[in-house]
Amino acid sequence: MERLQPLLDVIAAAHFPEPGASEELLQACELRLNAALPSDLRDFYRFANGARLFDKIDSPYRIMPLSKLCHPSVVILGEDCRPEGTEGFVAFCDVRDGNYLAIDLKQCTAESGASSQCPIIDCFHETFPDPAYLEVIANSFSEFLSYSLTSGGGEFWLEDEFRKRLRRG
Repeated sequence: MERLQPLLDVIAAAHFPEPGASEELLQACELRLNAALPSDLRDFYRFANGARLFDKIDSPYRIMPLSKLCHPSVVILGEDCRPEGTEGFVAFCDVRDGNYLAIDLKQCTAESGASSQCPIIDCFHETFPDPAYLEVIANSFSEFLSYSLTSGGGEFWLEDEFRKRLRRG
């Protein structure tokens, strides 16, 4: 929570969070998804059950409420088909024009004393679910939130400087 708290403070001060979710809502969501959410994502939802970043009406990042979390095939393809390689994906952020970001709950790794590292995947609607285009854009929800809040509302993962840093690893 300590890495996430400064980010939540920025969201509270300059963005558009919804009221936080109860533990009962979190548990119901995890039951529906048949998967546990990583601790940083749970902490975010305790703070805000969804949020619009940068713009209240035309937000470039709309973090969906728990009730809307689903496999990206539902929101992109209109059916829950879970193509191979995407079984653990959960769409959590609408980034406009039918594009979504997903967290891969099957690839989470827990580090001692730290929150789980669960990759954040760009699910571009024109190429989903082609594995050649499923790009990891952050290693955790906290990392995604940090990148997005400093992006000025742009798609940070498409910027040249970010791509260079990603290649250097």
